[in-house]
Amino acid sequence: MRSLSTIVLAATAAGLHFASALELKVNSTASIRNAAATLAFGLTSWYHNNQSSTTATAIGTFPAPYYWWEAGAVWGGLVDYWAYTNDSSYNPTVTQALLAQVGPDNNVGLLKISGGKGE
Repeated sequence: MRSLSTIVLAATAAGLHFASALELKVNSTASIRNAAATLAFGLTSWYHNNQSSTTATAIGTFPAPYYWWEAGAVWGGLVDYWAYTNDSSYNPTVTQALLAQVGPDNNVGLLKISGGKGE
């Protein structure tokens, strides 16, 4: 059940809006996983910065008006989704998004992101 909560939180943090309701039976593992899968798919449908034409500094981010921390909420939610459902289908995208932000000293210091950091 926590994975569904995490995905919903990530979706809310990212400012993504869902136009339809999900059927969810809280006592059914299959229903929870199905709802989580629907939300995960919806989250990733907003992400287009993994295309070959994307600049290296934009990989792992969402286009304006979304901020870096909203993308982080999405990636964290998808890591939790994988951990709770064993669905690894989004792992390559999440891995690419997270590794694209690694700095020269193997740290994640948001060096590649300008604006939205309190600057």
